Amino acid sequence: MSIQFERESLYEEVWSEPLTRLGKKYGLSDNGLRKVCIALNIPLPKAGHWAKIAAGHQIPRTALPKNSKITSYLSNPKPAEPQSQEKSEDAIWLEHRESFEADPANYIVVDLQPKKFHPLLLETRSRLIEKAKVSAKLIIEAQKEASKPRGRVWEPHINAANLSIFEQGGQILDLYKRDMPFRFTPLTYERGLAIANTLFYMAESRGFEIIKEKDSNTLCIKTNGGQVYIRMTEKLRDEVVNPNNLSDIDKILGRTKIKVPTGILRFYLSSEGSSSETEISDSDDKLLQDNLNLVFCKIYKLVIRSKAKHREWAERRREYAEEERRREERERVRQEKLRLQEIESQKRKDLLKEANDLLNCI
Repeated sequence: MSIQFERESLYEEVWSEPLTRLGKKYGLSDNGLRKVCIALNIPLPKAGHWAKIAAGHQIPRTALPKNSKITSYLSNPKPAEPQSQEKSEDAIWLEHRESFEADPANYIVVDLQPKKFHPLLLETRSRLIEKAKVSAKLIIEAQKEASKPRGRVWEPHINAANLSIFEQGGQILDLYKRDMPFRFTPLTYERGLAIANTLFYMAESRGFEIIKEKDSNTLCIKTNGGQVYIRMTEKLRDEVVNPNNLSDIDKILGRTKIKVPTGILRFYLSSEGSSSETEISDSDDKLLQDNLNLVFCKIYKLVIRSKAKHREWAERRREYAEEERRREERERVRQEKLRLQEIESQKRKDLLKEANDLLNCI
């Protein structure tokens, strides 16, 4: 069925609700509706617009340009393919969860100085605090080294090589390989822990199960039959060091660059069975702790993807089992045929022997 889009009325609609929701009204995907808007020269909300609206921000519209080659657009969308009951249930669940996160009443506020930490974070927090103390000592030693009087021999209390390695590596507070999948520096570890703490408690309040595998640094959250892996890092940037500022150790090893902390925190999310990751990070207009509702929306979508992967694996196992059953049946038929051939061959041998015996008796 053809749909006639008028430029001004469509402009009002796309600035009233997300394309994903509006597209369903017309039987189009969000990309399909976006193409219609491009053809009609209709500006669209930028990424993150609806999350900001849900958080109570007032975002002005981009004005509708006066000029456009056309003012109406005739679309002929293909009939939607019928969805399976399982997919329909997933879609309903996803829509319900996204609506929940978009409700301002459910906006997540992160306490950056929590009095209570989630049990899964207690050991990691203790290790980070201890490593932050050690790093502070390294920095103090560096300051002493830089300010010592010329001509005076002074030996630092901490090996200079340790300080060089710490700075070269971006000042990472290294955790054990089996610890939480976090990468923080002294600049971000407190904020990172506070964000993770709120995420854990909010995940449990939403019905998630948080699973920390004991023998690895893998962390996943599980709900509605799907699971999502999550890790958190601070972004580092490469910086070329002035040759005059290189230490003797760096000169010997030929190091010319160091990793520098940026203070930018990022979540990386991936669904089970996938190597690709979804990134959500600090931005100029919104820090990560102010964007946890969006994090959960991304998690919900990855849960659906995880369930789809489980269905795919189940179908492969079913196909494999069916092929194995057919193979066994073919083998059974082959063995039975060989058995019958052997019986028939033995009968012929017996008849020939009986005939020979009769001839010998004559």
